[in-house]
Amino acid sequence: MNAAHLHLLINHLPILGILFGIFVLLAGILLNQTLIRRVALVGLIVAGVSALPANKTGEEAEEIVEHLDGVSHDLIHEHEEKAEIFLFMAGGLALLSAIGLWAELKNHAQQKFLNYIVLGVSLVAMVMAAGVGNSGGEIRHPEIRKDFVMPANSEAENAEH
Repeated sequence: MNAAHLHLLINHLPILGILFGIFVLLAGILLNQTLIRRVALVGLIVAGVSALPANKTGEEAEEIVEHLDGVSHDLIHEHEEKAEIFLFMAGGLALLSAIGLWAELKNHAQQKFLNYIVLGVSLVAMVMAAGVGNSGGEIRHPEIRKDFVMPANSEAENAEH
């Protein structure tokens, strides 16, 4: 397994972790269940922290794929820029979730307020994570790019089916 393969395995952790964390935290808030909220906050901490190895393996993966045919340096650069910004967002989300977990454990008066803040930040982080993931996918999947044009021979094959 090389760094590119490892990056492809790890980079889904922050994206899916934040997505699941949002749903679990929302359920915990709506059901007023402390345990569910705590599980969500731990999950969001893990998701936020997992952005660090995803970013690190991305740097190493770049060295492997940047010289392959059909790989655009501009797309790699765009993905890298989005990933660096997201790394700070994910770290902030992990820290905020840890504070929220502490407030839950201490039954702090501001715990509900913190849960809503964590939920809001998680939603913003999810949008950012989706953008990072999509820009990474565009590096090796031209079919998901905005400027993709279906090859002429493929259109004829699709019409037959």
